[in-house]
Amino acid sequence: MKDKNQVYAKKAEHSILYRFEQKFRRFIIPKIPNFIETYHLTYLTLVFSILLLISGFLINDDVLLLLIISLIVLLQWIFDVLDGGLGRYRNTGLVRWGFFADHFLDFVFMASVLLAYHSFLNGPADYNYLFLLIIAFSSVGLMINCYLYFGATQLFFTSTNKIGTSEARLALILFNIILIFTGKMLIIKILPYLAIGSVLVLIYSFLKNSKRLWRLDMRLKHKDKSQRVF
Repeated sequence: MKDKNQVYAKKAEHSILYRFEQKFRRFIIPKIPNFIETYHLTYLTLVFSILLLISGFLINDDVLLLLIISLIVLLQWIFDVLDGGLGRYRNTGLVRWGFFADHFLDFVFMASVLLAYHSFLNGPADYNYLFLLIIAFSSVGLMINCYLYFGATQLFFTSTNKIGTSEARLALILFNIILIFTGKMLIIKILPYLAIGSVLVLIYSFLKNSKRLWRLDMRLKHKDKSQRVF
């Protein structure tokens, strides 16, 4: 399985933590036992998603739930970083399957994280709509935007302005640490702003990609004109 950023075309942009992740891969992957395959690491994301949902429904202690969410996010981050590199290192060959399964399960995991937070809040019913809005725009919307751009250019962006999924995971873990000390009232207060922010981020990503594609179309148009024979 190739790295999800390099499956069919060159990587379009590196995130801030990309170099750190590359060093981590080179150090850990040769030490992974032979009975562990790349697809085992990929499927762990599904396992982590199920654990998040179970934890959200069964655990009532706020601090414990936040710690479990943070631990699962950290573990999923680690294995997600390693799975593509392990496939390349062993020449497993699951390039297309890896691209498909890895990114589909990433979406499942993001949705599970948001649903776990929904259980953590257990607040007024009005917040259900805000969570649906955040899920729709931050998870579904951004991923659709990413894959449509990939379909048009064969360039796969996993970050915007060098902020990608790895940076988002780290921010989430740090946010959970803050919530442990401040309590759920903090997230309840900022939830409307998170919903608005998710909409603005999607709009920004759409406009940025739209501008790139417009320029690409115009360059191809002028190139075609210059090569046309009359």
